[in-house]
Amino acid sequence: MRNLKKNGAYWTCSSHHKKGCKANVTTDDNKKQLSVLNTKHNHPPPDYPYARNSKNGWTCSSRSSKKCNALLRLSTKGVLTVINSEHTHEPPLFYINEH
Repeated sequence: MRNLKKNGAYWTCSSHHKKGCKANVTTDDNKKQLSVLNTKHNHPPPDYPYARNSKNGWTCSSRSSKKCNALLRLSTKGVLTVINSEHTHEPPLFYINEH
């Protein structure tokens, strides 16, 4: 995802410009609460959820329960970089329930 607002509240899929993907989310002012606005990617979306664990770091949400070390970093310019893409487990089985 790429940050398009100065305050970091509105994020679009990193394939927004390259593939025209319209998927997007918002974060609250503390960037701790994620709200999904549009879940429809025009390409296969990522399979693993991540949780914020530091100012600029996001780890696999199964870090504790499955000892997973997958890690993402967010630069000061809002670019998300994959540091470690190797997961120790299969992706979770879940679906998005749109109201």
